[in-house]
Amino acid sequence: MKRLSLTLFLSLLLLTAACSENGDGTAGTGGDAGAGGTAGVGGAGGTGGVAGAGGTGGMGGDAGAGGTGGSGGSDAPHQFLSGWGLFKSIPDQIPEDGVVPFDVTSALFTDDAAKLRFVQVPEGEQIRYSNTGRWLNPTGTIYIKTFAYPFDARMPELGLQLIETRIIEFNENDEVDMWVYVYPDGDNTDAELIVWGPILDVNYIDLAGQDIHLNYAVPSVPACRNCHAPAPRSRSLGPSTGMFNRDNDYGGAVGVMNQIDYMDSLGLLDPTPPPEDMRTTYVTAPAVNDGEGLHERARSYLDSNCSHCHAPDGEVSDKGLYLDYQSMDPVTGVPFTWGVCKVPTSAGNGTDCDQSLDIVPGDPDASLFLCRMESITPGEMMAPLGRTTVHTEGAALIREWIVELPNLFPGLPSCP
Repeated sequence: MKRLSLTLFLSLLLLTAACSENGDGTAGTGGDAGAGGTAGVGGAGGTGGVAGAGGTGGMGGDAGAGGTGGSGGSDAPHQFLSGWGLFKSIPDQIPEDGVVPFDVTSALFTDDAAKLRFVQVPEGEQIRYSNTGRWLNPTGTIYIKTFAYPFDARMPELGLQLIETRIIEFNENDEVDMWVYVYPDGDNTDAELIVWGPILDVNYIDLAGQDIHLNYAVPSVPACRNCHAPAPRSRSLGPSTGMFNRDNDYGGAVGVMNQIDYMDSLGLLDPTPPPEDMRTTYVTAPAVNDGEGLHERARSYLDSNCSHCHAPDGEVSDKGLYLDYQSMDPVTGVPFTWGVCKVPTSAGNGTDCDQSLDIVPGDPDASLFLCRMESITPGEMMAPLGRTTVHTEGAALIREWIVELPNLFPGLPSCP
């Protein structure tokens, strides 16, 4: 169902060989990191030297994150997902005790991938709850997200083909360590660590019976850090009250329960959250949920799809385009810092999108923002990672929102 692109495989092989040649010799006291080598379990954790195909560890360090030879030094992550001990069953994505499944109200669009999410909080520790901001996670907190596609969406009993699992762990410096694990083609048994994300051929049948083919791009660890680790504070992106304030079916004696109430019942949150109806709640599935207000739908959608970068604490905060839920509050937010009449600070590579303003109220076709949403040109499209197709429902929502902005906010100034 999914296969590594041959061109990319050869590129990665050349990159690996080059990294080995540029090393400072052998991989320290742990010995050679060669193909399948041990790379010195007791050795010092180096700076991420890559274990080349039969070469040495490079940079004088161990096999490094994603090295193909051996298990690395004492600071290296597990070479296989199973080494983390997070799942009772990886193929069925059944978590171990103490690993809590969750879902979000407004999911990031990633080429229609299904996502299975989990969190593990160290015993005796608690997440710092906030009703409006992102939650703060204690050292050792681990978030897990698996991406998958159905074999045939019309037949859910066939299960899912697992593509990748991403792990984020908060360390003692209020920063995050990140790892990406990829499943072999046609095998959900276990996943192996990578650093440089491959492009996979993914095929499945959708609900309409159409054969869908994707060049699925697994992100590299450095790409993950662009969104998850901007200064001064690293962060997980989904965990917040607005994202968690929904029901989930935990099965067994628990059954269906509000996720925040369930986590609080486990002693995982501090302080105790207010009653459910007093919490921030995003619109569930805002791209298709037309039973809610248009601006609320847009706020929820843009928060999940754009605010990882476009927020006061995001990677591009200096650009002044804030699309997080709080900034777009029409009462308490900063008025119209969400692109209204704003001159763009960048426009990608400019092959198709050359509009002079980010958002022109009432005129979506004059709005650069929407053009970049509807683009799939690398460098021009937004979001820049995680998709190779246009989210048609999401683009339709933002188009309608731009059209209606003058009616939603009658005092909105006209763009020059």
